[in-house]
Amino acid sequence: MIKIRTLLLVSISLMAMGCTITTKNMVGLQDYKLEPEQIDGTWINSDGAVSFKVMEADKGIVRAVVLENKEKPEIYNFKIMKGKSWLYFNLLPEKDQTDIYWGKVKIEENTIIAWYPSNKAFIKAIEEGKILGTIKPESITDSAEKVIDLVESSENAFFKWEEPLFFIKLTK
Repeated sequence: MIKIRTLLLVSISLMAMGCTITTKNMVGLQDYKLEPEQIDGTWINSDGAVSFKVMEADKGIVRAVVLENKEKPEIYNFKIMKGKSWLYFNLLPEKDQTDIYWGKVKIEENTIIAWYPSNKAFIKAIEEGKILGTIKPESITDSAEKVIDLVESSENAFFKWEEPLFFIKLTK
């Protein structure tokens, strides 16, 4: 089951095990301007709570603090970007990381829904030459524009639609 530490839109435990496809480039065509009053606050799902705080509204930067362990909270920074018609989240990599964990996100009033990429669909797209990438490890090396063209115009399921991650806003 998804743990709260998977945080906003990304399963950190799945990522650490290499179970989700990464990218070498941020997925998005332009920065997404966030509304702090919509994002800032405590959010919950069935596994616990997380605090979101907009750090740079014009650049779409959000800090997430997992409230599971009060003695040593886990902190993650995300960048929300616009595609052609969808929004994407990118987990900002640590200094020693080159891969970016990402997915699709939908931000509504008091609700955030995120979907992880489908490894199977992206591996097939790489094998068929639709996008550039590697299969071991699973990583997309193509441009964000090419990835967005593929996922937003295809009838194929490039995200795990049946396994969304929901957050509901509890407080401001």
